[in-house]
Formats: sequence, C-alpha cells, structure tokens
Amino acid sequence: MKKALEQRDQEITDLRAEFTNFKALVMRVLPETSQDEFNIPPTQPRASSSPVVRLQPTSVQPSSVQPTSVQPTPVQPSIEEQDDEDHSDDNYVHY
Repeated sequence: MKKALEQRDQEITDLRAEFTNFKALVMRVLPETSQDEFNIPPTQPRASSSPVVRLQPTSVQPSSVQPTSVQPTPVQPSIEEQDDEDHSDDNYVHY
C-alpha cells in the first residue's frame, strides 16, 4: 500500500513538472498571439489555470488509456461487414 501511494505521489509530481514545463511553453506562445488580438483573454486562462493543474493529472491518466482503446478498430470491420451483406443481398436480388 505504501509503495503504491509513493509511486502515485511520484507520478503526480512528475505530471505536475511536465505540466509546468508545458504551461511555460504555452505561455510563451499565447502572449504573442493574444497581444495581437486582445489583452484581456490572457488574464482569464491564468485565473482558470490553477484548477486546471488539479484536473490535469487525472485527465492525463485517461489519455494513456485512449491509445489502447479499440474504438476505431470495430468501426472498420462493421463497415466491411455491412458492405459484404450489401453485396450478398445484391447477389440474392439478381438471382
């Protein structure tokens, strides 16, 4: 139990470090674009960034599950099966 909690704490701290690095990169790009458009929007994301820091460690874990999800794969066979069924129906209609 302690090892699992320690690993989780390490993962959370690593995710926070990655997020701060990512946030630093984003904030380098955003001020350039926001200065061209408006000066007001940069203040709003900064105010909402503190809850985002808390939500992102939980949102990063599902993102690691998404690549393993098989959602795109069933879509293609189902389309192929429908095509096969359509062809077989066409054959029956021709006879």
